[in-house]
Amino acid sequence: VICPEPSEASEPALEAAKLAMRQVLTGAEELKQVILLSHVGAQDSKGGFNLGAFFSPSGTSWASIEDELTSTARARSAQKALRYVIVRVSDPPGTSVGSRQVRCLPADESAEGYTSPETAT
Repeated sequence: VICPEPSEASEPALEAAKLAMRQVLTGAEELKQVILLSHVGAQDSKGGFNLGAFFSPSGTSWASIEDELTSTARARSAQKALRYVIVRVSDPPGTSVGSRQVRCLPADESAEGYTSPETAT
C-alpha cells in the first residue's frame, strides 16, 4: 500500500513521494500487487487539449504519481506483471478534541459499539 501524506500535498512532497514509489517499484520486481491511495480529483486536469502544457511544464501532482504507477505497471513483462488499484480519497476531516467518539459496527452483530478516539488512533 502506497499512501502519500494528504496534508503534505506540496509539489516537493509529491515529487519525493513519486521518486520513493519509483524506487520501490523498480527495485522490487517480485512485487505483484500495489494499492495507491491517491487524491480525489487527481485526474481532473486531464482530458481535452491543454495549450499551456506546451509552454510551461507542470510540476508534480497527484496525477503524475498515478501516471508513474500505471506506466511502471505497463512496462513490466507478463511474467512479472504488476496489478494495481488506485483509490482516490479526500482530505481527512479536521480533528476535534473530545467532541465525538468513533463508532464501531461489528460485522456479524446488530449491536453497536463505541471506541474512544485515543484507542482509534
